[in-house]
Amino acid sequence: MRKKEKQNTQQKYTIKFMISRKKMLSCALMLLLTTMLQAQQFDDLPIPDDGGEKTEKAVVDNTPDHIAEALMSRPAPGSTRKGDNPVLFMIGNSTMRNGVLGNGNNGQWGWGYYAHEYFDAEKISVENQALGGMSTRTFYRQLWPDIKKALRKGDYVLISIGHNDNGPYDEGRARAVIQGVGKDSLEVTIKETGVKEVVYSYGEYLRRYIKEAREMGAEVVLMSLTPRLQYDKEGKIRIKPQSQWAKMVAEEMNVPYYDLNQTAAAKLDKFSEWKRGYMFYGDNIHLSAYGAQFIAREAITGLAQVEHKKLDRLKGMMKKEDNAPHFTLKRKKGCPVVFITGDSTVKNKDNDPDGMWGWGSQAYTVFDSTKVTCVNAARAGRSTRTFIGEGLWGNVYENLQEG
Repeated sequence: MRKKEKQNTQQKYTIKFMISRKKMLSCALMLLLTTMLQAQQFDDLPIPDDGGEKTEKAVVDNTPDHIAEALMSRPAPGSTRKGDNPVLFMIGNSTMRNGVLGNGNNGQWGWGYYAHEYFDAEKISVENQALGGMSTRTFYRQLWPDIKKALRKGDYVLISIGHNDNGPYDEGRARAVIQGVGKDSLEVTIKETGVKEVVYSYGEYLRRYIKEAREMGAEVVLMSLTPRLQYDKEGKIRIKPQSQWAKMVAEEMNVPYYDLNQTAAAKLDKFSEWKRGYMFYGDNIHLSAYGAQFIAREAITGLAQVEHKKLDRLKGMMKKEDNAPHFTLKRKKGCPVVFITGDSTVKNKDNDPDGMWGWGSQAYTVFDSTKVTCVNAARAGRSTRTFIGEGLWGNVYENLQEG
């Protein structure tokens, strides 16, 4: 009996210790999260400045109130690597990775969620390291050091960041960078913490990312920001100055550059007001699922068209089908176009007398080729859903003209 009583007593103490230890860990975690939130002043935040130009719907990041959770939800840098394969590390803000979990559960999506679909997973891992609320400066100070440690020779770093680069230099979230590409700097003391920091220009931060990535044997790809529904005097979507600054640094440092802002905005300008609005959710900058898929497609397939030696190896790891335009349209003056969409029943190999054909190949047996141009935009294996999701319908839509 005594032996049994002794075992019961030990068991009770063990249970009490486990509960006590659990409470201690819980309290420690809560204290850590509270300290982080208080130190960075994430409550009652002012609306970020937008370079002096007010918009109808200002940008408000969704993640700051849950910053610790969001940090833990991102993959540990380099953790997605398969064997000796390279990793494409993505650096950005909420337009690239949105919400605490980054999975669209708040209705807003980052385009980085879909970027991996354009690469061969057996050749390269695509790791979305973006975080909502980050500026070029705060990402460099807070998140870049761990990513840099994870870099290996042959890796790539894709940088598209800058939407949050305005605001105070030395208080609150202290995200602002010096505008432009100059070498000037500013020494500040963060009011809430007393921490001293040297602030650089947008261009200088990009140079530092590039230089430090190269030291680790990785290559950097610069990309402009995503477009937002903010218009210039001509009624076109405004191109933010970071586009030109990033291009200047890319040329100076000899790195590949793709102007996503310009090319995506040019397409959005052709869309109806309803469709432009459908690309965004909740405001005029954060993307809906459809918008995120659209931007991901523009970003990666556009990058595939950039001529630069340092991109050749990365292009070889992209899915071949997505490298090429879906179709090339040559219009005849005065002739309308008949677009035919569908699956393999509409477009097949269409070249073997004894093989399978799609009926779209026979369009000119019905239409007069001197009066109409026929475009067979169908693709085998597509459903109504994937024809839209893969951008096949988008390619038709973007080529439509009156008549």
